[in-house]
Amino acid sequence: MQKQKHASDAKKSTWLYHPALPLQYYPIFVWPLRPLAALKFLVGRDFMWSLTLPFGIMAALTWAYLTPPAERMASFDIQWIGLIWLRNLIMLVLLAQALHLYFFTYRKQGDDRRFDARDYPMKSRQFAFGDQYWDNVFWSIVSGLSFWTLYEIGFLYLYANGSLPFATWSWDVSAALAENPLWFLFLFVFVIFWQSTHFYWVHKFLHWGSVYKVVHSVHHRNVNVGPWSGISMHWIEHIVYFSSVLIHLVIPSHPIHVIFHLQLASLGAVIFHTGFEGVVVKGRLVWLLGIFHHQVHHRYYNCNYGTEAIAWDKWFGWDHDGTEEATRRLMKELREKNKAEKMPSGRPTSPSHD
Repeated sequence: MQKQKHASDAKKSTWLYHPALPLQYYPIFVWPLRPLAALKFLVGRDFMWSLTLPFGIMAALTWAYLTPPAERMASFDIQWIGLIWLRNLIMLVLLAQALHLYFFTYRKQGDDRRFDARDYPMKSRQFAFGDQYWDNVFWSIVSGLSFWTLYEIGFLYLYANGSLPFATWSWDVSAALAENPLWFLFLFVFVIFWQSTHFYWVHKFLHWGSVYKVVHSVHHRNVNVGPWSGISMHWIEHIVYFSSVLIHLVIPSHPIHVIFHLQLASLGAVIFHTGFEGVVVKGRLVWLLGIFHHQVHHRYYNCNYGTEAIAWDKWFGWDHDGTEEATRRLMKELREKNKAEKMPSGRPTSPSHD
């Protein structure tokens, strides 16, 4: 279990709480290979029980009980499309608002396992309506929910018409790839690592020049984050962000995998932006939530563009392992870059980080 920072570290740290440092990436794509460590991780709490299994079960239940029959979805109809939108809305609001009420309104956990001491939500003119909470709710529902649902509707329609490579569950392990149960199960794991790869590269693009200023800055207004910050983005970013699901146009998949993929990208983002490491009961962490690796990105802006699933940031030199040493190194690099570009010393133009 990751430990709370020592009391002796409190005055040295910029964080109210942080997990064990330095941060580590998943022990999957490492050299030399560590097959036993990788297998232990894949079936352990952090990956299987807090991520893959919960979202997999939710996707299966959504497909079985909350999705219209295929024959109905074979043609566009406002009724079944409206049901998909309403179903997604209810899930988004229930999850994001429950976490917001628990952690920030009623403060049921106080500051236990909270990363950043600053308030969420904040009042500021940089937010729509002058309020971070309502700004986040607006972008999450009006734009985020809409594009999440549009992608899902498109895939459900194509599957219903037999227009996509289809994967089915067969108990015959010698069956063709698209009918093999191992392939069916493998896709859930594949989606997590594919999304990590897609996220890194599109995220780097979103931090480029005018793209950042016009588009990605909407999300980065959230220097300190909460559940409603997860998919609070500009509508153009939602198109790009959810486009990771397009991989299912070319690989044999089942609608459950698409639902899993989109719920991971949307509801998963809500959970990962909670701002707390997780739910604590009697001093014990029972449910992992917030991702400190990404919390560091929101504070320091130009590091940790990917996720902990694959070490893209480490391979390309954008890694911040959460330590004060990494922060000093980052600040030094920024000062040198600004000096070289004849810019004022400090961070690049971005939302306030103070």
